[in-house]
Amino acid sequence: MKTQFREGLFDEITQDLIRPHSFAFERVGYVLGEIKNGVLVLNEWMKFEDFFYEQNDEVGARIGGEGMTYLVKKVFSSRKHFFHTHLHDFQDIPTFSDVDMRSLLEVTPSLFDFSGLGPHGALLIGRGASRLIWWDEKNCRKKNELIIDYGLGPRSVYEREE
Repeated sequence: MKTQFREGLFDEITQDLIRPHSFAFERVGYVLGEIKNGVLVLNEWMKFEDFFYEQNDEVGARIGGEGMTYLVKKVFSSRKHFFHTHLHDFQDIPTFSDVDMRSLLEVTPSLFDFSGLGPHGALLIGRGASRLIWWDEKNCRKKNELIIDYGLGPRSVYEREE
């Protein structure tokens, strides 16, 4: 799937995600997009304010019930595609951890329930590139993947399916 970022959005996302949090190890959010002429145009950043984070020692950031309600309302009202987003700034080309994948497979099906459309997935931002994964169907059986080089601005490098 070809992908484009609205001008300035990628910087907006990374600037938000690098901000420290008083207790969470990392920040998370959702980048939203629309498909226009076969291209996924990522055009909106949905950040979670500090009060949405829940103290937890098992994961880098956990969003509590109030934050999940905020997400569901946004999904239900927007008719957009949602991609959970966070940083792995310790990797050049980032890979999702087992914990990341478990969480995504728990949350992503509900995005289909509340939006009535797909794809939905996740964007993982690394030092030298970013990894976008998505599912076209609620059952999340067939994962699609795209590596995005953002050193000189987002542009697709290659795409593969699993």
